[in-house]
Amino acid sequence: MKFSETMPYTGWPVNSSFRWRYAMEIGPETYVPKTESILCNHTGDYGTDVLCNEHADSLRLLEPLTLSEMFPLHGLEQLYMQRINELLEQGKNESPVVVLDVGGMLGHSWARLAHVFREEVQQSKVAFVVSNARFYPEFDITDFVTPRERHFLEFFDITKQYMHYVVGTVSKLRHLEITLPNGKSLPLAKNVDIINERKAASFWTNVPELVVPQIASMLSDDGLYIADSGLHILGDQLPIDAPPHEKRLFHAFTLAQENLCLDRVSRIEAGNYIGSHIPNRMVLRKENAPLVSLS
Repeated sequence: MKFSETMPYTGWPVNSSFRWRYAMEIGPETYVPKTESILCNHTGDYGTDVLCNEHADSLRLLEPLTLSEMFPLHGLEQLYMQRINELLEQGKNESPVVVLDVGGMLGHSWARLAHVFREEVQQSKVAFVVSNARFYPEFDITDFVTPRERHFLEFFDITKQYMHYVVGTVSKLRHLEITLPNGKSLPLAKNVDIINERKAASFWTNVPELVVPQIASMLSDDGLYIADSGLHILGDQLPIDAPPHEKRLFHAFTLAQENLCLDRVSRIEAGNYIGSHIPNRMVLRKENAPLVSLS
């Protein structure tokens, strides 16, 4: 599938090396052009996201404009920090805590978290992984950075030593291994404790029934999968008049839940925000995994 010069352009700096992002076909997973640009999540910054509305006061309200503003954790990043600490405290059977951002592009939130846990990363206790289908941050970052965002480059130089950037589709991702600082290799399959996905693989694929279970199959016994896939969830279900593609995607998550022994979480289960509704996200965790907590 070739890039079309008539594809919509929304203002992000796009050169020829990124034109495949609007329309590509990779193996069994077919991605089709959309009216909105995939580049809207070019940084992988989730400090502007929260899991429940009651936590909105933790949001990063403005785009970081200096290097020092890049490091504080906000929004969804705080939930992931708490989850990592809980897993570290319980010991994790001496295996590292592995957190994966599917389609995370530059992985800014993962880099911020990795900077917080940099000692644990160096001790091979935590591993931060950002996957992309064909995007190589090491080489392609300058295509996304405008003159007023040059601090992004300095931030990337500081944090990249703590990160694992991997390239491949979901079907290939399950077979990848990462090398920890202690020299040991760790396969991602069945070893990922936290999976974040924001309008990435499940949002763009034509075969969600294939892609969503493949992503969820990488979860460890303590695994948690949080996906913002563009679903408009009302309570625990989609609205009756939801468009066909949302119904199909919702069905894909239901298949993953039923076939992989996962619990669907629609409310915060522990902490200061217990009982708060989780809107417009699919949150799946292994049945015996720690509860979804937010304090």
